[in-house]
Amino acid sequence: MLKNCSGLEDPTFGYKTGQPCILIRMNRIINLLVGEGTTPNVTCAVLHAYPESIGNMAFYPENGTFDLSYFPYYGRQPQPTYTNPLVAVKFLTLKKNRELEIQCKINGPGIISDNPYEKFEGRVIFHLDIKK
Repeated sequence: MLKNCSGLEDPTFGYKTGQPCILIRMNRIINLLVGEGTTPNVTCAVLHAYPESIGNMAFYPENGTFDLSYFPYYGRQPQPTYTNPLVAVKFLTLKKNRELEIQCKINGPGIISDNPYEKFEGRVIFHLDIKK
């Protein structure tokens, strides 16, 4: 599922080669219905820099989508073996020697990522600085 971002082929998750993998985990949201066949997906963008600074990305699974089999989540008691869905993002051509602030968002029906009172609801912001 996570292919070369699984840590099996590359235990450094791409950091050694300057192509880091970031794992995005979706928290458990009880009774979230994601819509009629609409699959939640992850998108990433650079903040406060030129958009091309982020370069090319690869998503695992493809298109950054979460499998619909994870939804809805009914709680710990009815689903004791439930695991949170993951998407991996591999940054293939980041600008070197520049600290980049990157935001990855989860998009889909019923998922809020623009709440001004909860800065990290439906999104994560992190910094990457790849040296030559």
